[in-house]
Formats: sequence, C-alpha cells, structure tokens
Amino acid sequence: MTPVQVDWLSIVFAPIGVIALVCAFFARRSAAKSGEPMPAWGTVVQGVGMVLVMCVALTNMMWGT
Repeated sequence: MTPVQVDWLSIVFAPIGVIALVCAFFARRSAAKSGEPMPAWGTVVQGVGMVLVMCVALTNMMWGT
C-alpha cells in the first residue's frame, strides 16, 4: 500500500470507528442504568467499531510512514 492509501483509509475508517464505539458506549450505559441487557445492535456496532479502529492501527503500523 502506498502512504496515500494508508492516509485515506485512516481518514475514512477512524471517524466511523470512533463514532460507532461512542454509540455502543452510550447504548451499553443506558441499558445498564435501566437494568436491561445491551441491545443486539449495540454489540454489532461495538464490534464493527473495534474492527475499524484496529484496521487503522494495523495499516499505520505496517505501511505507514
């Protein structure tokens, strides 16, 4: 991968991943306050957010400059 590709992946994936993790955090917190289990969509969003953030970290470690 070229440094430009790594930069663009970081620009696209990082904000989406962080927004997904923040949404999952608030879903988990509100479910815990009401004594209910975390909704299924929250678990999926949390997983997607983690994968996107890890992809950004790995691409920057392997191909970043």
